[in-house]
Amino acid sequence: MSTTEVAYLYFGRKMWPRMIISLWSLRKHWNGKVCVYCRSRDDYDRLVPACAKFDICATVMPPSQRGTTPHNKMAITEWIKSEYAICMDADTLIEGDLSPLVGHEFAVTHHGARTGLSIQSVRRANFYRGMDRSLDPVIEKYGTTESPDINAGVFSCRNGCRQIEIIQALLHRVVSAGRKAPPSRYTNKLTLRSGRLPSPTDFAFSLACGWVEHTLLSDKYNCCSRHGTDWDKAVVKHFVARSHGRGFPEYRLALQTVLDNNVAGFADHKGRMDLEMRNLLTRMEKGYYDA
Repeated sequence: MSTTEVAYLYFGRKMWPRMIISLWSLRKHWNGKVCVYCRSRDDYDRLVPACAKFDICATVMPPSQRGTTPHNKMAITEWIKSEYAICMDADTLIEGDLSPLVGHEFAVTHHGARTGLSIQSVRRANFYRGMDRSLDPVIEKYGTTESPDINAGVFSCRNGCRQIEIIQALLHRVVSAGRKAPPSRYTNKLTLRSGRLPSPTDFAFSLACGWVEHTLLSDKYNCCSRHGTDWDKAVVKHFVARSHGRGFPEYRLALQTVLDNNVAGFADHKGRMDLEMRNLLTRMEKGYYDA
């Protein structure tokens, strides 16, 4: 009998509130195995109350070594023990049945109506283009077609499938190329200062899905708060960047519920939160969203 788990990558105190909200919403619709892969012992210790509350297991991944696979969302695939896995970002709210994501060799979700010809995809391709001559033909092929843009925030796979190996290798090439990009290619000073590359994992997924065998699922199972096309019917709502709360009452309701009920010690959390979560809590306390 095959086993399937929902797998998360967890790192840092800032991420903790979103992790709890996602797990709380997940357990309303998923009774199966849930595993959270932590990048440090501190992250694991912080997650212990949630393990008991939500009946999940947590694993500490060994520190990544220089030149090896970084602990990004792809790295957790090396530690998954179940036969199949649904890999989920923590900034998600689950509002329905996840069974259509179960049992695929490799399944991905598209990024709304975006394609390789969308302006956002073109800008991203231009950032990486010319930094790796062996990568350029792949970029050119993707950037001149209506191939769907992939959002890697939710995907599912069979343990050890060849597609994951291909994307992991491609991701390394994308990141390496991006690190060679001149300052003039960065879209703003913030990303330049932080050295943040434009969506390398999503880009690697999009490039690879031009030739690897895959199942393409509707963005209903990974509906982006910025580009989603079926928000009202979404099973998984993905609140990217700082879009939490503003204009999305369902997320504010989830936050208020876990706060009022102190779910997994949520109200006692004294760690850092990111700017949007702090601002959202402040606005809620001041009654900005009251009817």
